[in-house]
Amino acid sequence: MKFLKHFIVFLFIVFVSQFTKGEEIFPLSDVKEGMKGYGFTVLKGEEKTRFEVTILGVQSMSIEGKEMILCRVSGDEFNESGVIAGMSGSPVYIDGKFLGAVASTFTFSKAPICAITPASRMHQLYFRKTESNGESYSSALSYDDFIRTFTKSKIDIESVVKPIKSAEFEIGKGRELPFLENADITPGDMIGVSLISGDLDLTAFGTVSSVYNNQFVAFGHQFFGLGSVDFPVFKAKVTTVVPSYALSNKMSSSLNEIGKVTLDTNDGVVCKKGERADMIELQIQFEKEDGQSEIKKVKFVRHSALSKILLIISLSSLFDEVATNKENNSLILEKCNFQFQNKKNLSLKKQVYGGEEPTLKLINFLSDIFSILTSNPFDKSKMQNISLTVKLIPQRNEGEVLELKTSNKEVKKGDVINLEILFQKYGEGIEKITSVIDSENLPSGKIKVIVSDNISAFKRISKCSQTVPINFDGLLKNLESIPEGGNLYLTVYCEARQIETTGQRLFDLPPSIEVVMPEISSSIVTSSEKVLLPPQPIKACGYFEGELEISVNIKEREINENH
Repeated sequence: MKFLKHFIVFLFIVFVSQFTKGEEIFPLSDVKEGMKGYGFTVLKGEEKTRFEVTILGVQSMSIEGKEMILCRVSGDEFNESGVIAGMSGSPVYIDGKFLGAVASTFTFSKAPICAITPASRMHQLYFRKTESNGESYSSALSYDDFIRTFTKSKIDIESVVKPIKSAEFEIGKGRELPFLENADITPGDMIGVSLISGDLDLTAFGTVSSVYNNQFVAFGHQFFGLGSVDFPVFKAKVTTVVPSYALSNKMSSSLNEIGKVTLDTNDGVVCKKGERADMIELQIQFEKEDGQSEIKKVKFVRHSALSKILLIISLSSLFDEVATNKENNSLILEKCNFQFQNKKNLSLKKQVYGGEEPTLKLINFLSDIFSILTSNPFDKSKMQNISLTVKLIPQRNEGEVLELKTSNKEVKKGDVINLEILFQKYGEGIEKITSVIDSENLPSGKIKVIVSDNISAFKRISKCSQTVPINFDGLLKNLESIPEGGNLYLTVYCEARQIETTGQRLFDLPPSIEVVMPEISSSIVTSSEKVLLPPQPIKACGYFEGELEISVNIKEREINENH
């Protein structure tokens, strides 16, 4: 049995060697302190530089107990800079056999010491099956769960960008780069893995460790450790090395798109040449105050854990680049369109943003919509592109509702309800807005009169709308009903008992039926608001965020009052 086990291991090693074009692996078990080896990395342009290594030993360096090879790097180029960020994946050899790839170094180390991921673990990546990327969908959740959180969370851009920066990314201007079907890739070449490309660039750079046919392994460590991924890979070059007391860095840039990362593991990333990553496209047309327009285009990777973050980073960075005088301006989202690969489409009505940090308010709105579309519990198509038209206005455009009141908190059916709204536009005096509600077609009893912004009106009416979205088409239809921004909206409700069953809300059922309904599968009896008068725009106000409410009692007329 023991012999069989060793024989199987032997066959596996032979198979791996043949699989990788005869590249021999130096066994981890044969590694000894003091052994000499060499490696390759790019320090300038695309030319590979040889460096020497001395083995210091084998060390367990993770909770999983995985062993790494410690070594000292030597060479004139490393006397000042030490081990350099961007060397990750640089292949190391002993006697012409692949030992492994540079994976990490030690910040503030006095000597150029690095840890090497053993070659045997990296070669196994060619045989590893793809893994889950963390996307999972359920059909048991209610759409109410989304509405309750819609626009509640306020994004802190810095907290979003922080984990990306900690992964040694740099956000900068980018450009569209050509795609090469069959690029020449060899161990030691410089590559970049991109999360955002186009007019913005967000790329991490590293080195190719091993190559087999149209696949190659790089980095020697995880990118994010996400399993199966679909990230674009670029051939890269090094402009210069910037020495640092903490960690020296290669100043690198992308050349051509050459393929995609298919697997992101603790021991490195697996890339496939000649295939393009499936990314989400974002296009923003900025309409400036001088009548000029500017179009920005980016692509960002499609992944359940990253896409929303990358959308936020893209929006924030593009607005920073284009918008001026951000402290005293306002924004109009003239057009907002989400296109899906199955040709379905979501077009939202015009939205208005003002006050302090209008850009952040717009980003909050778009990221919430994106979350609902990509994380909802229904069957859905992949998002293909997002197209926006944003108008930049170099002045404050907002207001505040100070008071909502009525002169008649009790009326007889058929009488009008007189409303008075005190509204103050930014930089202007208080304006009195009057409105009336005809009570003729309203039910007797207490009603609620609400004046609010468009999103507050949408959220409230969605909670009690007659039809609950039970599929993706219903979700799109619901989101399309978000009212146009920049207006004060008047809505009227009353309290009502409702039955919710199979996506429908049934109000005011007779008690005899209401008793039976809960026994029917999926039926729920709840107390809720019923919409009596849907949101009506009563004043163009610029940006406004808030909600005021009053109650009015409607009494039935006496019989003799009707004649």
